[in-house]
Amino acid sequence: MKIERGSVVSLDYDILLDSGEQVDSSALNGPLRLRVGQWRALPGLGEKLIGLHLGDERLIRLNPAEAFGDWDPDAVLTLRQSRAVGDVPVQDGATLRVETRDGASAVCRAYVLTENRLALDFNHPLAGQPVTLFVRVKAVADPPVPSGGSRRIGRGRQDGPSAAGGVDAIRQVTERRIDTA
Repeated sequence: MKIERGSVVSLDYDILLDSGEQVDSSALNGPLRLRVGQWRALPGLGEKLIGLHLGDERLIRLNPAEAFGDWDPDAVLTLRQSRAVGDVPVQDGATLRVETRDGASAVCRAYVLTENRLALDFNHPLAGQPVTLFVRVKAVADPPVPSGGSRRIGRGRQDGPSAAGGVDAIRQVTERRIDTA
């Protein structure tokens, strides 16, 4: 069966950086399942799967915009450390989950700028980097007949802390609650 837009696909995969470092794989996290053309975590992957068949194997190169996004300087917030985490010291490079009053949350990396200042980076850790995927098509299901509704299918991977809406929500709350001067 040939993959087309809307197909539900299951893949074995390895994700590699240009350095050769393997950063993710189905051996570690299980097969990747997605609906072609509707999966946001690696937005360029679906188009590159179109035309493949069950059992096909491919090396697929994704530029940063097709992979985890370009690095966005607007996804970095700077604030006083005491306002961010209370009395708990933050380790440089630590991963934090930030929550807003309305329950929205996002993951970021914290970098110590000075004794009292932090930068919270909401970009995906691989933002700005091209990646190469080795994929093997394990299963292909026909696109469903349109019924007016759609169901999001994916592995539930984080679309990246740089999900712009999440950063904007965090920024709005932090601007109200945290003194960023």
